[in-house]
Amino acid sequence: CPVDCMRRVICFDRAAFTAYPDAATELDGEPDFGSRIGGAALSLNNFPSSVALDGAANVYVSDTGNNRALGFTVNTPISSSATLVMGQALLSGTNPNANGISREYVNGLRAVAADRDGRIVVADSDNNRVLIYFPQ
Repeated sequence: CPVDCMRRVICFDRAAFTAYPDAATELDGEPDFGSRIGGAALSLNNFPSSVALDGAANVYVSDTGNNRALGFTVNTPISSSATLVMGQALLSGTNPNANGISREYVNGLRAVAADRDGRIVVADSDNNRVLIYFPQ
């Protein structure tokens, strides 16, 4: 699932891939393939910068402009709302370091990675740290 410059994450079906963007099968960050509105809703992104998959095929997107990482479970289409938010205490939160630097908030989340054991690692760049999450 590559990230493009229009605040979207586009997924391609490898078997159907022939040419970009005709083979895209799923979209995160916009209501449809022709939109470019961005935002803070759980189905919108503001400058996504990386994508990761864990061992269960859950998808994680670093939503840099909203200071958060979004998670989509394997049974949830990436085109729907996120089921997990990291870097904000509230699902709809977007403020960097809203209550000061803490475990709940990030500032300038630039990258996300996941491993097969379910750990999610995020680069909290503007706070000069890396955080590790263990989603339930």
